[in-house]
Amino acid sequence: GNGASLSLWNGASGTGNLTVAGEYLYLNGSGYGTDTGALRNLKGNNTWGAGISLQSDSRINSDLNTLTITGTLGSSANYNLTVGGTGNIVHSGTLSLGTGQLNKDGAGDFMFSGASGATGKVALTAGTMHVGDDVTGSQLTTAEFSSISGTTLTIGTGAAVKATFGANTVTYFHGSLAGTGEFQMTGTLNAGNP
Repeated sequence: GNGASLSLWNGASGTGNLTVAGEYLYLNGSGYGTDTGALRNLKGNNTWGAGISLQSDSRINSDLNTLTITGTLGSSANYNLTVGGTGNIVHSGTLSLGTGQLNKDGAGDFMFSGASGATGKVALTAGTMHVGDDVTGSQLTTAEFSSISGTTLTIGTGAAVKATFGANTVTYFHGSLAGTGEFQMTGTLNAGNP
């Protein structure tokens, strides 16, 4: 429930990595304490190999190394998802948040390498975000994409971010844009100071 964290780490020995397969996860809240993550990668290159369903606005954190999520990650009720931490998170499944918002904070990297993803809005407020891994032609569609100075969005070869801004929408892209993929925008993007 809200206020609890499911933590993954590779044991007291510090060797080996965990793979959890076939265990569907219902995620609820921001985790134990202050924004630690309802799903939290403490240590190790660990894998959650099943689907994750958001039951409220929720957070996934990686403190160290890399957490890989291979199943569908989504919300049928348009909840918001925050991914963060100083470690990295890779999602290679389908991302489906409806009109919910994807927030990226923390110094780590979030890579979406699934075939398709859809969100109501993406807000990149710290660290880096990758769409596509130069192998998978990932497609991320959103109604709005914003970033702040010091962040980087990298779009891999064959991948695309498609943002369709609604009428009278003002958004700001202050971060860096890298990679050989496509950033497609329909509407008005303000790349300067607000």
